[in-house]
Amino acid sequence: MDASTDTEITMVEQAWQTDLPFVVHSPHKLKSIPLADVRHAVTNDHSYAALLTDSPVVPAEQVPWVSGKDFPKSKKKLDFSEIDISGFPQIDYQEEEIEDEEWILSDVSDHEESDMSDLSDYEGDEFSTTFDSEEEDLDIKSDILDHDDEKESTSWLDEDCGDLHQERKFLVFESKLKELFSRYVHCPNCGRNLEKASLKTKGSLATIECLGCCDQPLRWQTQPFVTSMAAGNLLFSAGILFTGNDYSNIANFTKATNVQFFSQRNFSSTQKKYLFPIVNKNFAEHQVGIFNEVRNTAVVAGGDGRCDSPGHSAKYGTYSIVDTASSKVLDFSLVQVTEVKNSNAMELEGLKRCLDHLQQEQVAIAKLATDRHVQVRAHMKKERPHIKHNFDVWHLAKSVQKKVSKKAQSKPCASLKPWIHSIITHLWWCAKTSQGNATDCVERWKSIVYHTANIHHWDECQHFHQCAHPPIPRETERRKDWLKVGSPAHDALKEVALNKSLLKDIGMLAEFIHTGILEMYHGLMAKKYCQKVQHYSYDGMRARTQLAVLDHNHNVGRSQGQTKEGAKKHKFVSPKGSVGWVAKPQYEEKSYAFLHDLTVSLLAFKKGDIEVPPLPPKPAAANIAPTPRPPKNDLLEAHRSRFNTGNL
Repeated sequence: MDASTDTEITMVEQAWQTDLPFVVHSPHKLKSIPLADVRHAVTNDHSYAALLTDSPVVPAEQVPWVSGKDFPKSKKKLDFSEIDISGFPQIDYQEEEIEDEEWILSDVSDHEESDMSDLSDYEGDEFSTTFDSEEEDLDIKSDILDHDDEKESTSWLDEDCGDLHQERKFLVFESKLKELFSRYVHCPNCGRNLEKASLKTKGSLATIECLGCCDQPLRWQTQPFVTSMAAGNLLFSAGILFTGNDYSNIANFTKATNVQFFSQRNFSSTQKKYLFPIVNKNFAEHQVGIFNEVRNTAVVAGGDGRCDSPGHSAKYGTYSIVDTASSKVLDFSLVQVTEVKNSNAMELEGLKRCLDHLQQEQVAIAKLATDRHVQVRAHMKKERPHIKHNFDVWHLAKSVQKKVSKKAQSKPCASLKPWIHSIITHLWWCAKTSQGNATDCVERWKSIVYHTANIHHWDECQHFHQCAHPPIPRETERRKDWLKVGSPAHDALKEVALNKSLLKDIGMLAEFIHTGILEMYHGLMAKKYCQKVQHYSYDGMRARTQLAVLDHNHNVGRSQGQTKEGAKKHKFVSPKGSVGWVAKPQYEEKSYAFLHDLTVSLLAFKKGDIEVPPLPPKPAAANIAPTPRPPKNDLLEAHRSRFNTGNL
């Protein structure tokens, strides 16, 4: 659940397509509409209209209907006489080609007919939506963003479209293309209407060839070309990968809306030939700049691994190292499970590769915080003693919280549950205030077993003998649910807090290094670029991880957003598993300038203006399957199904 302190917005799942009375445009707020009218409108019509406050209402029956035939004929004609079609690139239409010889004469379905109903302009400053089920009214009060406003170019034909990646792209219905070519395109010799036209499509590209009475063909295409490839097919493929999307999701959208699109085979070919090399090139250039920023400095780093799938069946393991000072990702290593003994060994192998690469680049790691991985701990102690190894506070606090919560689930220890939040907060305080002294950090942590029992002075420790908080007021002390010494709840807390292995690990929190920024980065990978429910090739996994690093490093350190009055923006969130609300800062919008650089490099690479090094070779790893694949016929003969009795 999210709630913003700046604008109250309630989303309503109601269609906004109505046949309500036509109104004159007004900049004021929208008026409440009876829900019965909305339901009737949604059922009977699909044109757009809205009621505006204080606007003169015109009954629907008095609004003149305007169809495509009622438009005055334009005096301007599209003249193709000076176009030299010999320079058009020759395209191979063998794959994904759809051709319609009688294209202009073919009928248009009812739902594609031209609809000239008017669209209302909204210029209100504040726009929000609320719904009152008792009054059955639909109140519209929201904010129309500037980039959604209607834009008009009075000298459109004279304006420069810009580069291919910056040029605006539009969705055009087939019926409107037929209307254009049947009414306004004429033979350049005799001026008669075109009698015949053919339409060919390849991916998102449409090519229209027209024949006039003089049998001189006119050829027009919906997209420019980058050498021999349609620009739309190239840019749309780049848009899918560069933004972390998957082809299957976009393909489902295009199939549902019947938008012409290229096949997955063509998308995979474009990725391998153009997109992956460009991403690798731009990432390498970006990484050089990051290394120059931290070279000749003692870097305090944090490291953590991430598997590409949940459970213990991961194929890829990605280990990342972040600079805690700048919060930028320095390096990552991609390990395939067949390169190591098992999936548990991928984290250690990834750490080794990252540290070796940073050492080659003359990046000195002075301190490194990781989770409590046993193999990583042994490696850092034996092989890299010059790097001071610390444990990440976040991971250790999560482990302690899990253990205490499990103890509090039993009925005799139920009184321990209200103390869980305070115990975890105390652990963070111990790491933050110990100032690198491991002994002091451990003694501060032990004080929790005294404080929870209302004991604030003790003699058992060597340096830390009393709680650091001020005296507790008597009324607060009386109402507090303290744990009784010797009770099951207090004994359970002592069992967790005074565990010898835990005390040894808490001493490694004294430097107060945490990898919370790495968890945010891994969240970005999981939600956007490398979802665990999807399988990617090795090159695809590497490219998507590189894109995640570029996205993270270009947007880390954003300032907190501010309202028009200058107040800092916050949002209220109710976390999962929590009964309360917390306030979180709302930061400025992210910047995607790195996408511009990627697209510019892609177009230059396709035109041959720049050279791009080939992708690094894949690791020489054995196949994941333990044995080679048998012949196809043998597998088919051995196939059995429980659901088909004929095969038994």
